[in-house]
Amino acid sequence: STSTLRASDYLWIGELELEDNAGNEVKMNVRADNGVFVDNITLGKSSRLNFDFYNYGTAMEVEGVEFKSTEIGSSYLIISNMGAGGSFTINGDLVNNMAANEGSTMNVAYVRSAGMTVKGLVDNGTLSHALYFENTGAAGSTATVNVGGLVGGSGAEGNRITTSSNMNNKNLEIRITGSANSSQKTYVYDSRIHDTGAALSVNPLTQIAAGQDHISITMDGAGYKQYLTGPVYIMGATTVKNGQLFITSDHVSQKKYTNGAGETVIWGLNQLSLEGGGFGACGTGAAGAVNEIGSVYAYDMTWSGGQLLVDIGAGMADKVIVQNMFTLSDGAGVYDILISFEAGITPSEQVYRILEWADSAGDYTLDNFDVAFEDGKEYEYELFVDEFGVSIRIDTIPEPSQIAAIIGLCALLAALVARRRRK
Repeated sequence: STSTLRASDYLWIGELELEDNAGNEVKMNVRADNGVFVDNITLGKSSRLNFDFYNYGTAMEVEGVEFKSTEIGSSYLIISNMGAGGSFTINGDLVNNMAANEGSTMNVAYVRSAGMTVKGLVDNGTLSHALYFENTGAAGSTATVNVGGLVGGSGAEGNRITTSSNMNNKNLEIRITGSANSSQKTYVYDSRIHDTGAALSVNPLTQIAAGQDHISITMDGAGYKQYLTGPVYIMGATTVKNGQLFITSDHVSQKKYTNGAGETVIWGLNQLSLEGGGFGACGTGAAGAVNEIGSVYAYDMTWSGGQLLVDIGAGMADKVIVQNMFTLSDGAGVYDILISFEAGITPSEQVYRILEWADSAGDYTLDNFDVAFEDGKEYEYELFVDEFGVSIRIDTIPEPSQIAAIIGLCALLAALVARRRRK
């Protein structure tokens, strides 16, 4: 069944819930010339809600949206005909609480829009219950989802935020603006490179092919941290402007790509750009937790500003591996590496490889890098820069009690020497 709400001026709605327990698809079209305002929306089984922008420049605001169903049947939130000047805003959270699947039949939440703003994407579904975004704009366009943070993912499997495979050369950007320090045990990925059921025609970490949709992530939340404990694999750009972004991106697939020599495929980030703030690797912990140490594979990396964030643990450290070209925007500039230690860890004089590349745009040296420590202490360290990357060794610094013991021992030795001299 289909229902229509139409207003020639503004339309105000309290609670809006769509669901048909009999299993039939329920559709509702909502249109107002000057704006639609809704308190809360709940989309149940097989529901399809369409906000239709009748006039360009129309503002539509919703306080909160929840996809909620424990039965099979995909649901849709559709934002149609949003032209220049139009805006769709969810002042609260967009929550996916879908939970149910039968074999290969999944319970999927779809969001179709040319762009939107939302406080938080909260994905509480299990691995099989993805939150799909689809750009409804023109071919070649990019739909931007401005989101405060990605949160949720407390299950052991994690969950998925992805693009629809039907976008046909329409792109999606998730721009994280920062509303809280957020962690999400989730897959954020391009749907077209997720197919592991057959041999891949290209290595996923190659350049974007014409006609492929892709997803990009931009971190632009000053003072905030975002953890994506994935694995994350993105064919678009991963850009850090403000705030700190931590990613796990080292998923290994045993599927081979057919134009290669049978290599194991490693999915990661296609284009990594560090412009400001900080970027680092993290690891996947149990039940949505974040492990400090991890690794990131990227096809290309350009570093023009901001800090490379490196955690050091027991015998291991974060690592960024660039499989193709590593570029410092200013070959004569100095770029900052910020080192932090896991709780209870002290330097062990081990050499850690923290940045590695297959090729570089310049002959980089020690003069291009500077090291600081998050705890504010001063450590003796040695940085190594060769033609394929950067390594660091940090000397063990005695603890205050050890220093006091050493001073005491020196005083005792001095007293013994003086006593012998007196004899």
